[in-house]
Amino acid sequence: MNRFTIHGARGSMSASGRAHARYGAETTCFSLETPRGLLIVDAGTGILGLADALMRRPSPPDITLLFTHWHLDHVMGLPCFSPIYQRRFRIRILSAAAGPEAESALSRVFGPPLWPVPIAGADAAVTYERLPGSAAAPCALRRYGVRIGWCPVLHPQSCVAYRFDTECGSVVVATDREHGNPEMDRRFFAFAANADVLVADAHYLPSE
Repeated sequence: MNRFTIHGARGSMSASGRAHARYGAETTCFSLETPRGLLIVDAGTGILGLADALMRRPSPPDITLLFTHWHLDHVMGLPCFSPIYQRRFRIRILSAAAGPEAESALSRVFGPPLWPVPIAGADAAVTYERLPGSAAAPCALRRYGVRIGWCPVLHPQSCVAYRFDTECGSVVVATDREHGNPEMDRRFFAFAANADVLVADAHYLPSE
């Protein structure tokens, strides 16, 4: 069985209190689990509840962590993601910028002077991969029985949306996407067409 979960959907900072109960208090983190492995999108503070659940499992799943972009609200939970300190976990990090570039971006939060442990010192088996294809057009790969598509969207310092197609249905996660670039809008509309679920940025009013 496949399960898609929203662990955090807030930006740009986590919040607390009854006034925030409807949409939750945590910044962005989503997951899609299949019998073959666990896909995680972004590592905002929402990843902490997921971490607790994973730590209780006797057998950890294979984990692929996909990043939409490197802004703080999307990475701020990673230093407290307890599985990354456990040797029994394997975590592959996928982004539009892989290798030293991705590790360098994450090290700005996950390492001195902001955090005492550098990400390179994490005990889990952490590897980095680059999303395939060109950043100028939608692309796709397969993992854990899921077709993973990605598409560039308009946002400062770049951002990508993800689409997950499974035998149970399809989900598009489009955090931080802004309107205004006709060509990028056209590509995104085609990318998201006929999805069963669309998780879309709601930061702005329609008039904006």
